[in-house]
Amino acid sequence: MILGIVGSSYSTGRTYNPNSPYHWTREGDTHHLAQPFEKWFEGNGIDIFNSAMPGKGTEHYVNNVIYLKKTHDIDTLLLEVVNNRSELNVKVRTNKYNKIYEATEINDVVQSVYHSGAGMYQHEAHLNTSFLEPLQFGTEKEQKCWKQYQLSIAASIPMNEFWSLVDIKQTIDLCKMLGIRVVAWNNRWNMQHLPVWDSVIKDIEYISFPNKQDAYNYYKNKYSDAKILCDVCHFNDATNKEMVDDFILPVLLNRE
Repeated sequence: MILGIVGSSYSTGRTYNPNSPYHWTREGDTHHLAQPFEKWFEGNGIDIFNSAMPGKGTEHYVNNVIYLKKTHDIDTLLLEVVNNRSELNVKVRTNKYNKIYEATEINDVVQSVYHSGAGMYQHEAHLNTSFLEPLQFGTEKEQKCWKQYQLSIAASIPMNEFWSLVDIKQTIDLCKMLGIRVVAWNNRWNMQHLPVWDSVIKDIEYISFPNKQDAYNYYKNKYSDAKILCDVCHFNDATNKEMVDDFILPVLLNRE
C-alpha cells in the first residue's frame, strides 16, 4: 500500500506550541509535543507520504492529491474530514501577490500559498495587529469595518461546511478517476448530521466512531481532556496510537 495523508494539524502530529510549557528547545533542537502522525502507521507494509498541512483545510485537498499521485503514485488516501479554511489563510499584504511578477515557475507560486496559512487565532491576530497601507483600504473607519467583516466570514460555520463538502466531493471524484482508494475520518469536524453527508461519502470507506461521535468527543468521553491532549486541542502520542490501532489501521488493512 502506498498511502497518502491529507488533513489539518490533527493529521500531521509534530504538534508545536511556542506558548506551551510542555515543549523546550535545547541546542537548536525543538522537542515537539507529539510525534509525526505517520509514525503510528509504520510496520504494516505501508509506504506513507503525509501532505497534511497545519492551519489549512480542505481547500488544498485536490492539489494535495495531484501532488501525491504524480510524485509518489499513491493508491490509497487517508482523508481527514475538516472545515474549509481558505478564509483563514488570506494575506492582505500586496507582496504576496507580486510574486507573479517575480517568479518564473508556477510551482513556486503554488508553494507560496501552502506556506502562508494560519488558524483562526492567528488570523484574528493578523487582522487586529498588522499594519495595512491606508491606500489599500481607504479611511481608518473603512479599514475597521473590513476587519470585522473578514472575521465574521472566517467564523461562518455554514460557509466553512459548504465549501468543505464541495472540496471533499471533488477530491473523492478525482481519486475515483485516478484509481485511488479513499478512507476518511474526522477528529473534530463532524458533519454526519447534515442531510447531504451520506451522498458525499457513498463511494468511500468512512470511519465512524461509536455513537457517531468524532474522534475527539469519543476519547474525551472515554478518558478526559487531561489524558488525551498534548496541548489545548491536539491528541498526545498515546491517543493517536490508540486511535490508529483501533479504528484507522483495521479499515486500511481490511481487518475485521
